[in-house]
Amino acid sequence: MNPVTSTRADRRLLELVSALRQPILIRCLLLLTVTYVAIISLPQPWVPYGTGLDASWILGLNLAHGQGMVAGRDIVFSYGPLGYLLHPDPVCGTPIIALLHRIGLYLLSLAALCRLVWIHPSKVAAFWTAVVLGLGVVLDPGPGESQGFIALTAVALLALVDRSGWRLVESSLLAVLAGLEFLVKLNQGVEGIAIFLAVMAAAIIESRPLDSRARRLWLAVAGVLPLSIAILFWAATGSLPSLAGYVRSGWEVVSGYSEGMGLPGPIWQAALACATIAATFAAVLLVAGNLRALLPGLTPALIVAFFAFKQAMVRQDAGHAVGFQTRFAIGLLFLLVCARLPRDRRLILVLEIFSMLMAYAIIGEQFPGSGTDIQARLELRRAGSTLAAFRHWPATWDDIRTIEQFVRAPLRLPARFHKIVGNGTVDAEPWDVDVVEANGWRWQPRPVFQSYGAYTPLLDRMNAEHLESNRAADFVLLNFSAVDGRHPLLEAPLAWRALLDRYDLKLSGVIWLVLQHRDLPRYGPLVGLGNSTAHWDEEVPVPRESGLLVMGPRISPSLTGKVESTLFRSAAVYVDSVFSSGKSVHWRCVPRNLAAGYLIHPFPQSLKELQSLFVPDMFPASPDRIVAVRFHAEKPGEFSPEIPIAWSLLPETASQRPPSDAPKYPFPKTSLTPLWRAGDQPPQASNARTELRPHWIEVTPTTEDPELLFHIGPALGRFCTLIVRARFQKTDRIDAFFGKQVDGRGVSGVVPVANQWLDVYLNVGQNPFWEDEHGATLRFDPVSSAGAGTTADIAGIWGSTQAAPPLWPEVQFYPVPPSEAPRP
Repeated sequence: MNPVTSTRADRRLLELVSALRQPILIRCLLLLTVTYVAIISLPQPWVPYGTGLDASWILGLNLAHGQGMVAGRDIVFSYGPLGYLLHPDPVCGTPIIALLHRIGLYLLSLAALCRLVWIHPSKVAAFWTAVVLGLGVVLDPGPGESQGFIALTAVALLALVDRSGWRLVESSLLAVLAGLEFLVKLNQGVEGIAIFLAVMAAAIIESRPLDSRARRLWLAVAGVLPLSIAILFWAATGSLPSLAGYVRSGWEVVSGYSEGMGLPGPIWQAALACATIAATFAAVLLVAGNLRALLPGLTPALIVAFFAFKQAMVRQDAGHAVGFQTRFAIGLLFLLVCARLPRDRRLILVLEIFSMLMAYAIIGEQFPGSGTDIQARLELRRAGSTLAAFRHWPATWDDIRTIEQFVRAPLRLPARFHKIVGNGTVDAEPWDVDVVEANGWRWQPRPVFQSYGAYTPLLDRMNAEHLESNRAADFVLLNFSAVDGRHPLLEAPLAWRALLDRYDLKLSGVIWLVLQHRDLPRYGPLVGLGNSTAHWDEEVPVPRESGLLVMGPRISPSLTGKVESTLFRSAAVYVDSVFSSGKSVHWRCVPRNLAAGYLIHPFPQSLKELQSLFVPDMFPASPDRIVAVRFHAEKPGEFSPEIPIAWSLLPETASQRPPSDAPKYPFPKTSLTPLWRAGDQPPQASNARTELRPHWIEVTPTTEDPELLFHIGPALGRFCTLIVRARFQKTDRIDAFFGKQVDGRGVSGVVPVANQWLDVYLNVGQNPFWEDEHGATLRFDPVSSAGAGTTADIAGIWGSTQAAPPLWPEVQFYPVPPSEAPRP
């Protein structure tokens, strides 16, 4: 018999004899412990995700899979092509694969734990390893997210401890898990790869000297990682060449996350995390009785500590920060399973228990109702319902689909939106994928489909190039939103310029704009004006150039900033702007992206101001413009003290100029037909009181939803535009309805200025129902349900046969010249 084979057989026999010699009480206790851990660690069934930002990226991952989009080419996010497996939605079309992924990881982690308990020479260490892994699931506010981490840790612990021939198999399995995690979620994949390399290195060092056969075997194990990534990527996307693009874009996402998504939280959380890491490893290095035995587990423990800290403290909101202590305690298991002296195990267990207690306390503070859920799991009161949900999986999945459809139903937009979009493809800016799905439209996103995620110049450029190409969606559904106090134009300026360049306004609503893709660019290349240099917290004058002014500040990190970004998070950077009126605004930005150049004049502050950029010449340029800016950083030492600035103009092309036969606004008074004046029959009022003044009627709402019905007569349908001359006490929403007065038979707008006479242009001719269902009565709601107690004055209503171009807003406002304004 081969001596090596004989030695391995003898070793397995000794392990078996040693295990059988354990007292029956200890074996029973371990069996009960593993069984208990298996029950409390049962994966929870998925729940509906609702609506909003998080629900939209979850939906986007599932739609991308369902539509066969390729990660790194068609879609870029912090999750990979298998990210939908963590948060499946019925639109993905593969519920069984997601179920197998979740159950498979659970069974794999349980199998690894059982073998670890069986072979580990210290049953005390085995017992506490099982307990900590179980509590790690129970105390995790997002156990579905960390299930891959738990399985990978269990296999890594086993590969670190096992000295038998199975170690090569376990290490190979660890490589596959690391590759899987890399395609599920990028940061967990990088962490998994680092743990695999550390465990493999420790195993190779322990096995020295290696003969040629052993070297070949370990080289094969190392090759399992890239091979598994390639095979899984090909299976998920069907495009192996795109793997390079996925790695490149994934590196951009990982490297830019600290700067782009950093969010400070309570200082005590970061201080406690730093103190926990420092005290723990100082105690291990200074107090451990047999440090040499702990060395194989030291590197993977440090890796887990680093990634736990980054995940919790870069974006330090409640959902992220609470997970640090739990993950840190799990990472200490690498030291526990390597400890050989009882005193070292006791030291590590004290540190483990401290972290778990801190985790419980922090979770209870951040999520007050979590204690009840934790108690229910520990008392096994959730096990029955959990098993039933998986046992009746088709019914569970149908329930999720039904609830999702019900929750998204309020997001369905009026018929006029569907009339415009038709069968066209739709993108959502900045992130509202749930609205696209709720309306049954075909989603065709830019690569970084949530704008806040384009936090490096390369990612911003990917979106810009997509918007300028023939791959862009036919329509963009846009609202004016951003995260973390950012201004939309200051987070992805290049993509925003592409959006302004290649899309026209098709429909204007109160909170949404519908933009339509245009074949020809609206603007030409930037025309340089010159350069200047700024310093932190120094006021920078803005050139008073006519036209669209672009500012490109280049903010570069210092060496200190690069280290801070790597080990912790980057300091937030703000742009403070002062307008000629004296108004000042304070917006956060994504500093690296600003060098591409952002539009500083005009600089919209609302959806109403933004829409005019898609229809130039519709509104006169606002006299209020930014005259000075100031850059401010929480820690200016993290950046270069000088900020070079490039100033440019964005010139319009010939295709941008309006046609000669376009309507001239406001319409000449001689072209208007009077339909109602203050001396005519007063309108029929509901929920409002009207009083006749010499030249207008004063409307005072008495309750919510005031309505005025003006009986114009059958001539109403002759006109494409209705003009209401009015003065509003509040900048509130107004509505006008016709015909059935429901289901899209109306137009809406927001009053731009209070206590000033305005001509309100109701572009009813754009409405798809107007031609056939105009009726004889115009309903005008001068204030919204939020405006009870305010007044509105109405001086007259006119009609015009001229129609606004299809892409113009459905309601426009023009100031009445002082010479024409009604006087008391």
